[in-house]
Amino acid sequence: MRDENIIMIINENNRYPTTFLSEIINTSQKCTSEKLNFTFAKCNTDPNLLINYGKTNCIGYATFATSICNYLLERQNMKRQWVATPYIAEIYFCDVNIHPFFNSSFFKDHDIVVIENLITHQKFAFDPSLNDYFGIYKIRLR
Repeated sequence: MRDENIIMIINENNRYPTTFLSEIINTSQKCTSEKLNFTFAKCNTDPNLLINYGKTNCIGYATFATSICNYLLERQNMKRQWVATPYIAEIYFCDVNIHPFFNSSFFKDHDIVVIENLITHQKFAFDPSLNDYFGIYKIRLR
């Protein structure tokens, strides 16, 4: 995370730094939802440039949110224990893969963020574009 405008936005949304992973995820999703708008059009996905464009796809949402998470993990001296990474995933609802039911690029490949403990390998996941669209705060990994 290099852009000073993004860092300022993160700091505004995370005034009381915490080592609680849930707060780091919440800040990441909040900043992402506030600054990005979803588009199916071809767009930039570089997290350091998205603040200038504002519109991106699920790849951009995931890379932007991942950058925010990693910035906060580093700021809280948690980077040796945790790392956030964007992943390509499929969306399941009631244990059914919903991708075959839609003819939309939104459901072709879907990008999420996985935060993993580097010591225990415990993982948490969230989907910043689903959060922005549907208010789904966290997801379960299969």
